Amino acid sequence: MKESRNMTEKAGMRTLRYSALQRIVLICGLTLFMSGVFVATPGQRQSDAEVETVEIRLTELFDLCQQGKTDVAAAYFVYRGADESREWLDTFHASDAAEKAGVGELCLRIKSYLDESEGYRFSAVKVERESEGDWYVLEVAFRQADGQTKKVRFAFLLIKGEFSIGDIDG
Repeated sequence: MKESRNMTEKAGMRTLRYSALQRIVLICGLTLFMSGVFVATPGQRQSDAEVETVEIRLTELFDLCQQGKTDVAAAYFVYRGADESREWLDTFHASDAAEKAGVGELCLRIKSYLDESEGYRFSAVKVERESEGDWYVLEVAFRQADGQTKKVRFAFLLIKGEFSIGDIDG
């Protein structure tokens, strides 16, 4: 068995030996690297996967609202209501009449943007940190018949592993 200061070879396998300080530096370095890769930097464009996921979710919601499928669309909206234990942590439930009515109003609003436009274009997804968490904001430019553009910002929170709309500005 050969042994050197930093490496040991046993049964054809090489094992690196690190001092305690080297291990700490390595762990800190890997942690910083992983946070840079997986944690969004506020105000910056996100990874292609995040952008695509947010765009897909919004496109799906557009289709659901146009088809009047509020039962399914409920899961696309962040709960904001009287139950403080669910606020910003859950989505609407279509089984609750009041929540379903709220989803219906939101879908009508979205449907009006779509019906009054000749198409739309997505801008870059930006992340904005707020007290509720990281908001993934997607601006949509709806092209009007008169050549004007109406810009609407759809803000998503990650709720139970899915991007859900918590705010619509426009």
